[in-house]
Amino acid sequence: MDSTAGTMQLDTVAASQIYLSTTKGTLAIGSLEANQIDITTTSGDVTCEKLNGAVAYKTTSGNADIKAAVGSGSYRAENSGTLNVVYTEVIGNLSFFNKNDAVQITLPKDLEFYFIATTKNGSISTPVQTDTVVDGETTKGTVGSNPTATVELETKNGRIEVTQ
Repeated sequence: MDSTAGTMQLDTVAASQIYLSTTKGTLAIGSLEANQIDITTTSGDVTCEKLNGAVAYKTTSGNADIKAAVGSGSYRAENSGTLNVVYTEVIGNLSFFNKNDAVQITLPKDLEFYFIATTKNGSISTPVQTDTVVDGETTKGTVGSNPTATVELETKNGRIEVTQ
């Protein structure tokens, strides 16, 4: 589905593959479930109550607010816009890139994972208090003794915040 300006309101959508795109509009989503979920925006915001699947999200300038996600994903904000994503279950790896704004993610309390966080002009806050290695702009670490996923986060000019 493609939209130019205005709000695209979706209540519940389930399919094997979902593609959503907006230019200068808002995607207001109740529940999305698919093997593959592709979301692309240009100056558009995305809000989603429930998301289940492998996500490929890309925006030129727009905010993403995902309240409850299950699965894996790649999230890219190429210019600006906050990435605020809550995962209730992680199945696979996660990556987040934001050029000029914040990345805020919440992961399940019981998730054990590797993480790599890099920022040029920002701060990094993670749940890891020990076993952390800081090398210049990059912080690496492990949460738990048996990691099942890798979480990669990067900003050029924004803060990174990971909570559990």
